[in-house]
Amino acid sequence: MKYPLEGGNTVLCRKNENGLVLHRLDQSILVIKISRAEVRNALCDATYAALASTLNDAKDDKGLEFIILTGDGEFFCGGMDLKNGFKAYDETQDNPVHRFMCSMIECPKVLVALVNGPAIGIGTTLLL
Repeated sequence: MKYPLEGGNTVLCRKNENGLVLHRLDQSILVIKISRAEVRNALCDATYAALASTLNDAKDDKGLEFIILTGDGEFFCGGMDLKNGFKAYDETQDNPVHRFMCSMIECPKVLVALVNGPAIGIGTTLLL
């Protein structure tokens, strides 16, 4: 997934089908908003994959310096979305949770969490 690359002084905003709203405030700042307020911004596999893809795309953006991660509504992140059951991933599997965590760890940009409410489960883990 490509995030809005061209910003200049114009605010660009796009919501994708995986529950993320991406704002390019200017060339140096990207805001990623988890927009799944109906499930307290719980992360499903598609949202994990979209977050990983966005962070990986941002790596090569020379103008981008800061990435702000926040939530929509009253929760920052309600943890893992368990409505489809709990999935135990094998450590050797290529899975969206692992890709997301690796993309955060390997991201060369300054990551800022704008915590707007409770952070549960993975929501707390990603703040470390």
